Amino acid sequence: ETPAAEALFEEGVSLFERGALPQACAKFEASEALDVAVGTLLRLADCYERTGRLASAWSRFREAGSLAQAQAMPERERIASVRADALRPKLQRLTVNAAPHAPASIRVRLDGAAVPRASWGTALPVDAGTWTLEASAPGFVPFQRKVTIPAADGAHIAVTIPLLEPEPAYSSETFAAAAPAQQRAAETDSLGLPEDLGYAARVLGATLAVVGGAGLAGSGVFAVLSAKRNDRSLDYCGNDVHFCTPRGVELRRE
Repeated sequence: ETPAAEALFEEGVSLFERGALPQACAKFEASEALDVAVGTLLRLADCYERTGRLASAWSRFREAGSLAQAQAMPERERIASVRADALRPKLQRLTVNAAPHAPASIRVRLDGAAVPRASWGTALPVDAGTWTLEASAPGFVPFQRKVTIPAADGAHIAVTIPLLEPEPAYSSETFAAAAPAQQRAAETDSLGLPEDLGYAARVLGATLAVVGGAGLAGSGVFAVLSAKRNDRSLDYCGNDVHFCTPRGVELRRE
């Protein structure tokens, strides 16, 4: 082992013996990242098991057994095999299924890690806790769901990803019509004011200066602004509200 890996391993052992298991696991993980050794893997697997991370422990025991076999360490290989076999019936598992006719380009991730298509429909060992399941494909609305795996021995959760919904379609005519409006909006935004409000603010300021109060000016000016916002939304929505761009929706809400 490298000196750094050895130092981390020894610190992990010290923490483990004092009962600081989460901190000990972190030290063993750091040591393994620097230098993969049978002893480190066995310690890390044991630490995982004691903190309830059964799937991670099972995986590390199996890895330790393979490495021990390759390095001609029969006693450690036996220990790793016995511990892994004892954990197998206790493992929590998650089965990911996809709806029929799912897009060929669909990608599934569990807490950011890819779930290969070949593993769909298989009960995969996972640690207990809450996981984020995501599915995405170009041209479709992404799917996301939190999945909680109970800590009970042998617990099994199956999740089916629904058929993804197509993203809203925007016609080229809609975007062509929106281009001049977007240019006008950019010119107005450069003044540091919301669109239409630059001119309206100047009108409102002049009105208040003449009248001497907001009572007469407020309701009329903002009624005009409301009507203008609705008219402006047509530049982004066309004749069909179902094809309204996000900017058009925002204008209509305003």
